[in-house]
Amino acid sequence: DEAGGGADFSLHQLLRVMGQEEGQCCSSTALVFDSISSLLLHHSSSLVCRVLHQLGAHGIALLCLVHSDLHDSHVIQQLSHVTNCSISVSPAVHVTGGVFLCR
Repeated sequence: DEAGGGADFSLHQLLRVMGQEEGQCCSSTALVFDSISSLLLHHSSSLVCRVLHQLGAHGIALLCLVHSDLHDSHVIQQLSHVTNCSISVSPAVHVTGGVFLCR
């Protein structure tokens, strides 16, 4: 861990949790992060994107949910570049008539 106090976040650790070995083909594997924002709050975006890139290089399909109101546009662009699909959520917006819509 780069900060010296958080949970381990590395390619090796993620592959171990998934029951995969480095070098093993993972082409039928998909990894979904239900809010990658929590990882980005504890680790640098460059580390998170580097690990995501490594996972993709192992053939793992990636889907990341990210809270776009918590991160700047540069981080969102980095994530879009290294993942197969990302879902951005932002706070609800009030529309005339009392209907709330998500952006």
